[in-house]
Amino acid sequence: MYLRKLKVKDAVPMLEWMHDEDVVKNLAADFMNMTLESCMKFIETANADESITLHRAICTDEDKYLGTISLKNISGKDSNAEYAIVICSEAMGKGVSKFATEEILKIAFNDLGLHKVYLYVKEQNIRARKFYDKVGFRTEGIFREHAKNKNGMYDDIVWMAVLDREFIK
Repeated sequence: MYLRKLKVKDAVPMLEWMHDEDVVKNLAADFMNMTLESCMKFIETANADESITLHRAICTDEDKYLGTISLKNISGKDSNAEYAIVICSEAMGKGVSKFATEEILKIAFNDLGLHKVYLYVKEQNIRARKFYDKVGFRTEGIFREHAKNKNGMYDDIVWMAVLDREFIK
């Protein structure tokens, strides 16, 4: 496996995970309404300014797209960035997320010299929270009833982060 810049050829498999309810059910964005055109537009702009946002395709050795991992809202001033990852259902449970997370954290801490990488996740997304804890993220706090879900109810959001000194290089 390896990470690379997103390519237009990734649009079709990207749209597939965006329309997979099992993949997107706990994500904040409304991916179910995305189109092939919107995926292509995202990919075309994804590599524009990597000082602010860095997106990478997660690929097999044969260059098959499995998902996207990102560092968003990169702040040179505060030396931090927001982490995001999404993988297709066929890649789940196979070590893909762990590999990609370790690689993006190497970029964050070793290449970009960041101090902190943070994320937020819905409190009820236990699988993701266990994963984030396993790869070194620690809970920093909870925003109570912060995000409205599809049923019109509010979900708590858990904020997690890993510091450069906590990351095992």
